[in-house]
Amino acid sequence: MSESSNYPGGWTLRFPRVEKIREDKPFDDCCTLSELQGLRSRKGVVQKLTKRHATAEDIWEVPEKKRKERHTTPAIKVDDCYLGINDSDVVRVSRVFMGKEFCVMNGERMQGEERGMTKGEIERLLMEHFGKIVQNPGKETFCVVAGDSQGIRVRNVVEGRLHDVVRVAWVTRATREENLGGIVEFFPWEMIGMTKKTLERLKERFDDYYDDYFEEADEERVRRSVERVSSLKDDDEVALTRRGVGRLEREMFGGTSPFGIFRGLVGVFVDERDVRTFEFRFMGGEVRGEVDEAVTDVFVGEGEVGIIELYGRINERGRADVRIVRSQWIEESFREGRILDRKGYTLT
Repeated sequence: MSESSNYPGGWTLRFPRVEKIREDKPFDDCCTLSELQGLRSRKGVVQKLTKRHATAEDIWEVPEKKRKERHTTPAIKVDDCYLGINDSDVVRVSRVFMGKEFCVMNGERMQGEERGMTKGEIERLLMEHFGKIVQNPGKETFCVVAGDSQGIRVRNVVEGRLHDVVRVAWVTRATREENLGGIVEFFPWEMIGMTKKTLERLKERFDDYYDDYFEEADEERVRRSVERVSSLKDDDEVALTRRGVGRLEREMFGGTSPFGIFRGLVGVFVDERDVRTFEFRFMGGEVRGEVDEAVTDVFVGEGEVGIIELYGRINERGRADVRIVRSQWIEESFREGRILDRKGYTLT
């Protein structure tokens, strides 16, 4: 035997030859590495490792070594639903989600007879388009997908506002063949929760009723807007005052609106049957039954008017600044689409 660093034992046989086959000894009685190292360390004559010759009884009745019982903790098995999909089992369809990380919280609930997608099916769909799946959202997570928005984990992520939480509807829309050219933008009705950045981006395109500022509405979008209006709580509804409507019209038209030329005027019609009342209301005017502190004009028809009696009614309310105008002024202003000068229509 020669020393050699090329072998784990540190020794090797030099020019080995088979001298004899010992059929009288069992295979597990061969020299072990520890015994070889013991032979190497000895300075005297090497003794035989076996003191007697083996017999047939030694070969066929080799006593089994007793194994010491060890108290081990049983292995904890993780449910398959938390392990995710094996990447090698997925057939790639496109690269639309390449470089994007997703966390699927849960699957969809059954809706009647229609079965929703399971968590595994959603993950597989994302992976088919090169999406990376993680079981917990992190800094690199593009978005969180949830089929059931009522789960405690989903609510915690939504309240944290660190990740966009989308419905499965966005995943199915984003993986349609016509949308595989790039990642599609979120729609507000596809969101369960969103970051501040996403909220500001969607507000630039959609109003509170999901109406798009830039694209024409189709039947589906109108239906969603109607559903949105009916689902809003009373606290979310905003009632505009007449002053508020006037302010919006000035912002929109840069002055008086052509659709609200009488906005801000409050009138009393001496003849309640005067049809010009409708034109006055239609163009933003407000009609009162009696003169009060808000009235700006009193309108009379084409017939005879008791001017003294009329002034008496006005003076009873302590109003000397109210104008008495023939309602013909309303009709001609309506026709022109602008407020005409009251001269020629005012009674004195």
